[in-house]
Amino acid sequence: MVWRATPQSSSIRIAGYDARRRVLTVIYVDGDAYNYFEVPRSVWENYETEIDNGGSAGEFVNYLVKPYYRFEKQAR
Repeated sequence: MVWRATPQSSSIRIAGYDARRRVLTVIYVDGDAYNYFEVPRSVWENYETEIDNGGSAGEFVNYLVKPYYRFEKQAR
C-alpha cells in the first residue's frame, strides 16, 4: 500500500493505493474510511498528479472515483 497525505484538502486526510489488489482507500477528515475496488493504477497516478499540481483531492474523488467504482465503508 502506498499512502499519500493531502494536508491542503478540507475533506480528505489521506489516501492509499494497493496496486496488487487494485483498491483505493480514502480516509476523510471526519475519520470515515472507504475502500474503492477495481481502481486502475492510472486513476491513482492521475490522483497523485492532481495533488502535485495543487488540484482538489475531494473533487477528484467525487467526480472521477465515486461514480465509477464499487465502494465499501470501513468499520471504525
